[in-house]
Amino acid sequence: MSTAIASAKRVYRVDIDEASTLAAHRGAVLKIFFPCLIVLATGLAFIWLQSHTEGLRRDNASLLEQTENQMRQLSNLRIDQERYTSRSEILKRVTEYQLDLRPPMVGQTRRVALRRQPVRQREEEGGLVARR
Repeated sequence: MSTAIASAKRVYRVDIDEASTLAAHRGAVLKIFFPCLIVLATGLAFIWLQSHTEGLRRDNASLLEQTENQMRQLSNLRIDQERYTSRSEILKRVTEYQLDLRPPMVGQTRRVALRRQPVRQREEEGGLVARR
């Protein structure tokens, strides 16, 4: 019986030793796994941020190009407006479409004096500002 008890104690001690070695191995694995996981997550986050930043740069460049293109178009349209509203262009269109327009005769025009536009007054009611 003493051998059975001794062997049982020995098994018990071996189980404790195995449990402690397993815990030590798990601790070592966790000590290696978590830093590697953190490094991997940091690397992936850095790559994603770089990709996102590059996408934003491309979008910004395309928007700047569109803005410059629209500014050029606006400038060209203003030049066209100046040309089409010039006196020579209007007279050219009058003759082209045979509108038979003549300058006004004496007495057909009147000079009208324009008054200043009235200044807007603010009305305060209960702290609110209303405009007319």
